[in-house]
Amino acid sequence: AMAEMLENTTDVFVMSVENLQLDEDSDENVHLKIVALENIIERVDHMDLAVGLRNMGGFRPVISCLSSTNSSVRWKAAEVLATSVQNHDELQRDLVGMGALEKVTKMYANRSEDGMVRLKSLNAASALVRGNQTSEMWFLYNEGLGSLRADIQV
Repeated sequence: AMAEMLENTTDVFVMSVENLQLDEDSDENVHLKIVALENIIERVDHMDLAVGLRNMGGFRPVISCLSSTNSSVRWKAAEVLATSVQNHDELQRDLVGMGALEKVTKMYANRSEDGMVRLKSLNAASALVRGNQTSEMWFLYNEGLGSLRADIQV
């Protein structure tokens, strides 16, 4: 049963990663990206599957979705990151190294950004820095602390 689940997950990841790389030139492609991110979110809370997604190069397309023109694609990509790195130091370091922390911090700091995008970006930033002093310091000194302060004062 576990082998069947893993095999199915690999197929889902392969198709999802392909769909994440589609141009957003049609509503259908945007919908395919959103469904792909939802399929990934459902699976990456299992640590082994999150590592499998990394091993197949699946996080670069997820990170590129953070720059989507569609807010649902952006917040779902941030949710993938937050879910994937929970309690996983190695994945945290890998994704920070790919620029994920920088991107989600900028999304959170953008006060004109969609509310759900800001919320999911903060959640992702929190998961990426948790227990990692270097990343925590980077977040605090690169718009993170100022953005948190501004939100608390509103």
